[in-house]
Amino acid sequence: APFPFSSPPPRPAFAARHKQQRHQVLAAVQIAAMSWSLHEALPRLKANDPTLVHLVLHNKNIGDSEAVQLADALKRNISLKGLWLSYNQMGDEGLQQLALALRGNRTLEYLNLEGTEIGDEGVAWLAAWLHHNKTLKLLRLWYSKIGDVAVGLLADALQDNTTLEVLNLEGRGIGDEGARKLAEVFRGKTALKFLKLGNSSWASFVGLNKIGADGAGWLAFAVRRSGTLEQLDLSGNEIGNDGTGMLADAVRDNKALKGLTLALNEIEDEGAGLLADALQNNMALEVLNLSFNSIASKGAGLIAKALRCHSSLKVLVLEGNKIRDEGVRRLMNGLWGNTMLKELNLSGNEVGDEGAAQLASGLWGNTALQVLNLSKNIIGDAGAGRLAGLLRENTVLKVLDLERNKIRDKGIGRLTDALRGNTTLERLNLGEGVPPQIQEIFDRNSRLKRNSLKRRKLAFFLGALGRRFPKKVIQMIVHQTVWDHHLMPHELHSFLARDELLDLPCVRRRKLVFVWSLAQVRSNLPVELVEMVVNQSSWDHQLSPSE
Repeated sequence: APFPFSSPPPRPAFAARHKQQRHQVLAAVQIAAMSWSLHEALPRLKANDPTLVHLVLHNKNIGDSEAVQLADALKRNISLKGLWLSYNQMGDEGLQQLALALRGNRTLEYLNLEGTEIGDEGVAWLAAWLHHNKTLKLLRLWYSKIGDVAVGLLADALQDNTTLEVLNLEGRGIGDEGARKLAEVFRGKTALKFLKLGNSSWASFVGLNKIGADGAGWLAFAVRRSGTLEQLDLSGNEIGNDGTGMLADAVRDNKALKGLTLALNEIEDEGAGLLADALQNNMALEVLNLSFNSIASKGAGLIAKALRCHSSLKVLVLEGNKIRDEGVRRLMNGLWGNTMLKELNLSGNEVGDEGAAQLASGLWGNTALQVLNLSKNIIGDAGAGRLAGLLRENTVLKVLDLERNKIRDKGIGRLTDALRGNTTLERLNLGEGVPPQIQEIFDRNSRLKRNSLKRRKLAFFLGALGRRFPKKVIQMIVHQTVWDHHLMPHELHSFLARDELLDLPCVRRRKLVFVWSLAQVRSNLPVELVEMVVNQSSWDHQLSPSE
């Protein structure tokens, strides 16, 4: 779900996905930095402190009486945008007071009430507030004491709400009736983009939501009608093959849905086939998660057929199924010629040496796959040897996970030898730590990657010689460069004339060469190209557009 802090400029979809862990760590650090005790926060809220924008009161033993104090402090506050009250003892009375205090609020955008003691009565007050609220974008009610009745109240409120984008109701005890009421929301002009009705931890919370085939049918109606829904998570429910078929029909012509998670839903080959058939006509879905179902080799073959036709799927997760070596062989037939799939997860599928050999052969000419997860399988030294042969030739794969297989010293040696000639793999997971000889290779590859980036950008900047950028762009780059390097504009040319230019760090060199090339400009570049350069520069240097 979106995190309520300033986000970086748009990145390529795959690059964004593989920076997810780093962003999660950053988010956790930012949350910790804003975590207060209620005693510390109340005076600042009452004083309307403009620096207190996000308040985290996670697991602070806040009950109904403390919630009343918080509500009183929030009545006239116009600065707070995010409020985290997760894992406290607050119940219906406390939520009633908060809802009453927030009636006139025009700033709150993020509200997290997960893991509290809220029931149907409290949700009724929350729903009454949502009827008229025009600012809230994210609402989390994970693992609270509500069911279909409370979900119905929320759904009624959302009929009038046009701002809420993220709704997390995982582990709620929601059944088919709750799914029906939520589907009704999409008859109106809802802004919902992310709907989570699964279970956060499938092992611990499986069964808390019990949406079956009928509920999946109602949600299929929502997918079919919605032009905004981008992510739907139904993990850990009971939709089975029939529910999957109804969702597949809805996905067939949908142009908005980008992510579908149906993990742990009793889906077999039949359901996988229905979904695969629909995907042949769908050109929008990018992430499909079918992990921990009962999909075998036949289902893998049907999915392979979809991969040959589907041009937008970038991530396919099949962890914890029964695909085995024969299923891998069939799946590889679909990957032949596929230029879009970036990540494939086959963890926990009883894949052995023969399956590893099929993967090595099937991916030989593949120019797209960058992440391959084969952890928790039964691959031995022979299979590792075949994968080593792939690594010698492959120039695209960046991450290979082989944790918890049966690879011993001989297989590790083969992989190490292969990596000596591989300059693109960034991570190889073999379980307990990375052998020193492999870490040394990864450090080398990291240096080569940085040098490659330098060469590409220098070539682009030098290619701008004799061309002209808009004046505002030139001024922005010049000012940024002067600020970075403490140089005045008239010093740039003399600095670039020195022999030691190529000894400069990458960032300084590419910026200085770029500014120098701008001084020689004569003709215009396309606006799209200028925007691309500016966005790329902002991304590299963590600058917002205003900066």
